[in-house]
This record gives sequence, C-alpha cells and structure tokens, in this order.
Amino acid sequence: VPGLEDRFRRDLDRALRYADVLKCRNLCLLPGPARGPEARETLIGNLRWATARAPNRAFVIEPVAEEEAPGDFLCDFDSAADVIAAVAAPNLGLLFDLWQADRITGDEHPAPAIAAGQDETAVLGVVAVQGER
Repeated sequence: VPGLEDRFRRDLDRALRYADVLKCRNLCLLPGPARGPEARETLIGNLRWATARAPNRAFVIEPVAEEEAPGDFLCDFDSAADVIAAVAAPNLGLLFDLWQADRITGDEHPAPAIAAGQDETAVLGVVAVQGER
C-alpha cells in the first residue's frame, strides 16, 4: 500500500524471524487494498526489497478474486504475471490457487489459466470450500 513501505519492511522482518523459528522457507506476500500506478510501483518496490532481503527464501504472490478482497491490487493472473516480470527476482513466483482461479475466471476448469501462468507458477494450491461448487 503506498505510504506504508516502512511498515511492510518491519512486518516482513518479523515474518522472516517467525519463518526461521518455524523452519519455513516459503512466504506468501499479499499486496493489500490499493489500486492504480502508484500501488503497482509500491508493490514492485516492496517485492524487490523483500526478494533481495531474503534471497534464500521463496516468495509467492497470489491473485485473489475481487469479491474476496475488494480493492486489492492483485485481482487477476495477468496483473500477477506483470508484477512478477517487473520484479524479475528468481525467488518470486505465483501461488496459483485453483479455487481462486475459478472465482477469478468463472471457469470451473482452470486448465487454460494454468497453461497461461505456467512460467510464473511456483506453488499450485487446491482449496475445497464446503458449500461452494
């Protein structure tokens, strides 16, 4: 979120300490509610800082459907791919959640979306929510 870069850095350092204790190598970073060019540049800057700060960790970003996180910057796979390409860090990838893919694309069969994002995908998630399709 623009204007909260210092908070991001403090929170990431804390998350990295927790990850050390838990022996967790991978972290998912979510952008928060912000839109537009300034939000994009802030996200890219934060991700560049994070990936350089912890080069031995794997970071992923996850697009979340608009109705799940209104106002979040990453609400589709194209935006996530664009950000990953702009950051250009070998330790940043895409968390491709099949449930989110269904919500974002409206397609219960996400094979085309998976194929489109295969170069960026670092983690494939499968979440089943009771009562959903």
